[in-house]
Amino acid sequence: MAERLAPRRLTPDERWLPPRFHTRSRAARRLLGSAHSLAFAADRYPLLVLDFEFSIRRPEGPVARCVSGVWHAHGRTPHRRERILPTAEVVLLLVLGPPLRMTEPAKRGATRDLSGAWLTGPHEHPILNEPLGETHVVGAVFAPGGFSAFLDDPVDSVANRIVPLESLTCSLGHGRELLAELTPCLGGSVAIEAVSRALAARLAPPADYERWRSAAEALSDPDVSTVAEVQHTLGVSRRHFADRVRRRIGLLPKSIQRIARLRRLVAELDARKPIRWSSEAVGAGYFDQPHAIREFRRFTGMTPVEYVERRRQAWGHDLEPGEAGRFVPEITR
Repeated sequence: MAERLAPRRLTPDERWLPPRFHTRSRAARRLLGSAHSLAFAADRYPLLVLDFEFSIRRPEGPVARCVSGVWHAHGRTPHRRERILPTAEVVLLLVLGPPLRMTEPAKRGATRDLSGAWLTGPHEHPILNEPLGETHVVGAVFAPGGFSAFLDDPVDSVANRIVPLESLTCSLGHGRELLAELTPCLGGSVAIEAVSRALAARLAPPADYERWRSAAEALSDPDVSTVAEVQHTLGVSRRHFADRVRRRIGLLPKSIQRIARLRRLVAELDARKPIRWSSEAVGAGYFDQPHAIREFRRFTGMTPVEYVERRRQAWGHDLEPGEAGRFVPEITR
């Protein structure tokens, strides 16, 4: 009888996202989803491509009100390029390996090779990501409005941009200290813990941060029917509300709501089976299917059908619904 392989269990507060880079096999996906290590799955399924590791953890304490997750990515992706769909979040990137080549949203279009500490700001159009080698990055996702607890300047100064951390005036400094702490790190858990501690130590929210954080949460909820509802709860004028939201989150209130609706639609789409577009559109908060198509094309540059076809060409019919749908492989024909 063959020796039984013992799985390595992850720590309770660490989870593995759906294996969008790991495999098309349902059997291997079940192994990964039940917290078996990549090594265990690779031993059991040696013919599968299992060379990309991604883990994410929500920090604890007050910093969790600003940072929705700290993550670690290491390995090679099977696709040369991918689109990162719009978001109201700011993302910190600490590049430990070969540079990442990223192109800003279409209106700016600047292409940058990222080494060291960088930020991607909230963006209304896709960012193009093109690793130049093996990916090794530690990052943090700031909840909408969360980066205002670290940045002295208005957040809209980084909107639709990819900028080096050293170009900003913020409590995170130039990023050198963060990178120095991560250099000796060998595993994802250690790197995630180091960045979580560093963010907690540098937290410096303004006096009215909680008030506008609640507004950001409400605008990011697709079930909130109108911007006016959120504005009314704060008791400020329409102009003052729009200006404050833009400065604290980086985008205008209506754009934040529209992106939140798009993300719900993307997260709930199940590319493994036939899609009833009218039901999906209404379920995500759109008036009807034509409304969803217009919004989808406006924010992604493709129709919903084209988006699903790209996912199916890249992953077959085995990729489960979820936030991984925000990453769309560029298919080379």
